[in-house]
Amino acid sequence: MDFKSFRKSFHRQDTPKAEREETLREKAREYAGKSDDELLSEILKNVRQGRESGTFSDAGLEQFRDHVAPMLNQEQRERLQSVIDLIKKG
Repeated sequence: MDFKSFRKSFHRQDTPKAEREETLREKAREYAGKSDDELLSEILKNVRQGRESGTFSDAGLEQFRDHVAPMLNQEQRERLQSVIDLIKKG
């Protein structure tokens, strides 16, 4: 599943919150074995594609962060924010 499809399914209002969270967990497991460089490369590729197609926005990114952050520990939240800051600059 690409980021666009993930985002669309994650934000559907008719999908129960528990199901959306499980979708997020599945996506996290998919990326669990990748190195930091591989993850960042994949994220930036998806961001680039989203910006080109007009389906990516900083507001959507912040909304994603707000949904994900409660499931993360402090270190993970800080790391997520640093990636978000990098994405916004790029």
